Amino acid sequence: MTNTLERLSVPTGEGNVWRRIGALVIDWAVIAAGVCVCAAVAYGLSGGQIRMAQAPLSVTDCVAATAVPEGFDPNYRIPGVSQEAQARILGDVSTFQADVISDCRTRIMGSEIDRSATIAETSQAQRYFILPVDRDFRVTRPWLYLDHVFGLAMLLVLTLLEGTTGTTFGKRVAGLRVRGRNDGRAGLGRALVRNLVIWGPGAALGLIGIASNHDLLVLGDMTGVAIGTTGLAIAFGLWPLALLVGLIASGARPFWDQIAGVRVVRA
Repeated sequence: MTNTLERLSVPTGEGNVWRRIGALVIDWAVIAAGVCVCAAVAYGLSGGQIRMAQAPLSVTDCVAATAVPEGFDPNYRIPGVSQEAQARILGDVSTFQADVISDCRTRIMGSEIDRSATIAETSQAQRYFILPVDRDFRVTRPWLYLDHVFGLAMLLVLTLLEGTTGTTFGKRVAGLRVRGRNDGRAGLGRALVRNLVIWGPGAALGLIGIASNHDLLVLGDMTGVAIGTTGLAIAFGLWPLALLVGLIASGARPFWDQIAGVRVVRA
């Protein structure tokens, strides 16, 4: 009985809330920086087929263009949206007359990671298109937006690090480790369960965004595009807030650690 109670008791030096929050912020920043670097490199190597629409510390500059991008067609098929829904949104595009055209480039640390054209008809129906374009200002269909893999990257990288080393970039700085039963290594299985609870929603939204971009998932309204383009805002907005509340409320051992059967303790 005594040994059982000792195993269930809270170990000395259990990781406190603020250390865990600090570790999470560092992990997010490190992986975000890695994804941004990959975006800058991949954008150049792929000719813009791999890009990133939004990134931390990115800057977007827009200038007026004198002509619509090559390949523009008012019947352009919006990824992830049915033709019926698009017709309800845009109406009769046979009368579309572009009178405002903008060329927008998104850069991070001076490196271009995205380029798009806004083609608007403001004189009558106030309809507009925001279309990805390549370096020659031609309409293109990018193969992948790295925005969508951000949550998946967090899930995989942190699972691998916690499962094999017991720590991450942020936890190492904060002096924390993830421990399994009997204070042993958590292992990949428990680390995966833990991070699925934390990062699973963000990863799932990213996969939905990828599917809608490739028309593998077509919804009957603008929901498909909304999920694809604002998935990160949701996954790294409302869900982290819920996790923060859960962490502060539970203290030493939040519910995701209990589900995975692990503890985060002082190293």
